[in-house]
Amino acid sequence: MLLLLVQQAASCSNDVRNNSAERTPCPISSPVTPYVYPLSLETTPPILAVVIGINKYTSDEYPNLNGATNDADAFEEYLTTRLNVPAQNICSLRDEQATRKNIISSFIWLRDNAAYQRDECAIIFYFAGHGAQTQKPTEWNDWITPTGMIEMLCPSDIGTMTGRSGVLHLQPAQQSAVAGIPDRTISVLLSQIADAKGNNITVILDCCSSAGMSRSSKKDPYTIRGITNPPSIHASADESLFYFGTRGGRTAKNDVQLQNSHLHVLLAACGRENFALENPRTKRGLFTHHLLKILNKEDIRNLTYVSLMHRLKMPERQTPHCEGEGINQRLFNNWVNGGDKSMILTHRIKDKDEIILQAGSAQGITKGSRFAAYATNLIETPLVRNSNIQKGEGARNGVWN
Repeated sequence: MLLLLVQQAASCSNDVRNNSAERTPCPISSPVTPYVYPLSLETTPPILAVVIGINKYTSDEYPNLNGATNDADAFEEYLTTRLNVPAQNICSLRDEQATRKNIISSFIWLRDNAAYQRDECAIIFYFAGHGAQTQKPTEWNDWITPTGMIEMLCPSDIGTMTGRSGVLHLQPAQQSAVAGIPDRTISVLLSQIADAKGNNITVILDCCSSAGMSRSSKKDPYTIRGITNPPSIHASADESLFYFGTRGGRTAKNDVQLQNSHLHVLLAACGRENFALENPRTKRGLFTHHLLKILNKEDIRNLTYVSLMHRLKMPERQTPHCEGEGINQRLFNNWVNGGDKSMILTHRIKDKDEIILQAGSAQGITKGSRFAAYATNLIETPLVRNSNIQKGEGARNGVWN
């Protein structure tokens, strides 16, 4: 029997409150006492989160944004008000706080947090700001990319001139431009976090990294979250971060790339050759705005990453991506059963008793196939009793003709 999932369309409004006055910056050290969650949430793991939003970039070479900090504030408010994440469990960085050094330190804060041991918590890393691509150093034979380009997050101090120690030097010969944080470095840090805390890790990126991007035209109402000319990455960038853990005293980079797909789930605003957009009028990013519309409407205990993205309604020009082996897990929770991979998500047409199933022979559907309707795609979801699957294109009364 081919399983069919029936879902309701989700929509709601999302009001953002400015809670920056109450927000605390990233802790200097890890808490030693875990926050005690209410008993009603005992099957939901506690959350450790990093939330970063950058509007203001120090270098005049790179344009500022309008909505990244609002997006970060809105996501942090969701964590604290809807998911009851305590302030001590959130490392929060905005604008000038979000330097390259501090962003890398936030990953280490997640890794070394003393409050939770392996598999005792969920990890969330959220970033809103500029992204970029640059040429991969030729020495990086251990890091394979489809285009020869590497992707990066852009910290607030990208392009500023500092010395190797991070301190500004007077002599120009001793200075070098602060680079972005490349995907290779981020993968190593995520691997270390997974070793220490388990693989219940969600990375949410509202930025783009297309090498062919350009600033939007005057007629275009949106702003692109990306830069075209970031500083190049030195071959020895972040080498000191690789010396951690038990793999001979060094994180194995080859292993990191091979294992990357099951270390975390990635929710990205767009693909490699697509743009992440923000609306200067509303001062919000399209991806985070639409993502939070769903998260604030739905009970995440009934959502998997797949069903979350299925509900996401985005403009055609921006296509979010969801990647990783854990995409059928429940959102931020691998303590309980996730989604049934055999189920096919569908769309219900508003005000009509119609269900659209976008599937065919590639999914094993043949003449005579029968369907059952379920309320969600979660394992052990009860069958929807007396469900009436109406006639569609090629199907009648639940039987494929």
